[in-house]
Amino acid sequence: MDAELRAYLDDMRAELRAEIRHSADEVRTELRQEIQRTADALRTELSAKIEGTADALRTELSAKTEGTADALRTELSAEIEGTADALRTELSAKIEGTAETLRRHFGVVTEGLRWELRAVAEGTLGNTAAIERLEAEMNRRFVSAEAVQRAAFDDFREQLGDVRRDLAELRAGR
Repeated sequence: MDAELRAYLDDMRAELRAEIRHSADEVRTELRQEIQRTADALRTELSAKIEGTADALRTELSAKTEGTADALRTELSAEIEGTADALRTELSAKIEGTAETLRRHFGVVTEGLRWELRAVAEGTLGNTAAIERLEAEMNRRFVSAEAVQRAAFDDFREQLGDVRRDLAELRAGR
């Protein structure tokens, strides 16, 4: 593999790694933002529900003259616990939904990268085949050129030998 092709493949690999890092950073940022938004919304909703529940209980407590303080505390605790459990369940479902979306997104990104890697591999195979064909053609031409040069050189040697013999005869016949 020549240096230019190797450099090109190294550049492609670096670009692909950078793109993967960039995509992962974007997904992390989006996930953090989504989790923060969900947590903020749940805090607000929880505060409102707790406040509403507390207001309702205060009103009910004021209106009721019967019953003991312990019974009211137990009822209030049960109501708050029930609301907290519902909110926990809802938060868990939203987090799971976000995680599932993230898994699907990574699946799509991964599949896209697989196709791009296949395209690079196919291009590399095509380039390798073209280089091999070019190498074979150049070897064939070099062999052919070498044969022509050898024949021309042999002919030249023969003619040079004839000229030397003629020159020797001319000198001898002087």
